[in-house]
Amino acid sequence: MEEQSDVRPQPRRRWLIAGCLVILIVACVATGSVLLLNRLAPGGERVGQEADEPEESPAPATATATARATSAPAEAAAVEASAGGAGRIAFVDPLGRLGTVAPDGSDERLLTGDGALFLFPAWSPDGTRLAAVGQVDDGPGVFAVEDAIEAEVTPLFVNRTNVPIYLYWSPAGDVVSFITNHEEGIALYLAQADGSEEARLLATGAPFYWHWRPSGDELLMHTGAAASDARLAFVGAEDGEAGEDLARPGFFQAPGISANGRYLAWAEVDGGVRWLVVRPEEGDGGERLPHRGAVAMGWSPNPESAQLAFISPVGTDERPVLGFQGPLRVLDAESGEVDVLSPHSVLAFFWSPEGSQIAYLTLAGEEDGMQVAGWRGPLARRSKGAAQRNGLQLTLWVADVASGRSTQLLTFRPTPIYLTQFLPFFDQYALSHRVWSPDGTALVLPVAGDGSAGEGIYVVPVNGDGARRVTDGDIAFWGGGQ
Repeated sequence: MEEQSDVRPQPRRRWLIAGCLVILIVACVATGSVLLLNRLAPGGERVGQEADEPEESPAPATATATARATSAPAEAAAVEASAGGAGRIAFVDPLGRLGTVAPDGSDERLLTGDGALFLFPAWSPDGTRLAAVGQVDDGPGVFAVEDAIEAEVTPLFVNRTNVPIYLYWSPAGDVVSFITNHEEGIALYLAQADGSEEARLLATGAPFYWHWRPSGDELLMHTGAAASDARLAFVGAEDGEAGEDLARPGFFQAPGISANGRYLAWAEVDGGVRWLVVRPEEGDGGERLPHRGAVAMGWSPNPESAQLAFISPVGTDERPVLGFQGPLRVLDAESGEVDVLSPHSVLAFFWSPEGSQIAYLTLAGEEDGMQVAGWRGPLARRSKGAAQRNGLQLTLWVADVASGRSTQLLTFRPTPIYLTQFLPFFDQYALSHRVWSPDGTALVLPVAGDGSAGEGIYVVPVNGDGARRVTDGDIAFWGGGQ
């Protein structure tokens, strides 16, 4: 990046909320406004992937070694035109305040003031409201707020014992589902988005992942990872009644329901073999693909599509592999065909809103196709200091699903919270937190300062025009509001 002379990093307050997600067992200590959440990965630390022989990798159509920060008015206008003119970006600033900003950096609004800390804001489906986990004087909780300056913050749930970890709007936007730590591990709650009713407990288990059915009447939940007491079943949003188990869960995190509701996807263990299972919601058939290690998956958001993207380690030997990082593949559930979009070891991927492209991340320097060797999951569970000292960098790519052609956009240093708390659970976050602009022309990324440009939130057009810094912040997500 080119150095920006007008960047003056603000003094940063140490985050008092360490946002954890889905699969975490939480220990909390609340004293006044201080809240510390300590994370434990399920079953202990994951081991890193073993190095395997790479496949040949085609050269990217375009390559940008680092994010190019634009500043001139003409360049800013070009970025705005090509980087998601519709929609706004929600961010959390260095002081823990929640804000939104236009994709060109204009019309910045701070929605909350000092004294409260927020994390991982998620836009409602209509893009007009936000919900976030946070800490206020009354304790940690889940809060909703309109996209307006100094808007009233509506508490949906506040509890000093059962601390919220992660949230996910219902398809209709009338309910916010969220998980908290609980005496039985993890608890899933549903709360009316307007705060009109007390949040109600729906189910418990640990770890806990779920996917809303498009109709909003049920949730497909995966609890217990691959343990003997693991469950994979639908649970009713109204009555909390769980159906019969669909399978014995295998090594995966978030289950998948296709955008049109016709197909389901999960991983299971059968006969000692790990399988990725894709099954019609009704009728027989489907696909069963063997996989090594764990697998992370995500359906195309296009209702006309039956494409499932997934990553999993490669190799055929018996060495233990617990991570899901590996080549990016796309399975067509109707034809059974599988295409390799990237032979690199992909860390995370995100479908574009219309389902024609997939953005994905690799470790910088892995472009030669080498596997990520010795990288302990989740994503090294690095502390902020360790991430900064090691200077770990990621490379952002965008693949055209139809042609299979990938474009390398930029290499960047992610913020610690993005690296250690978002990416390890990207498959669940991809269901609830958007990184693409509504029109599919750009992505939003939180970048840590690396001496060549200030840290902050960057908009990255997929046409290669270069990244633009829009505001200060540690984490950010895109919505469809105006």
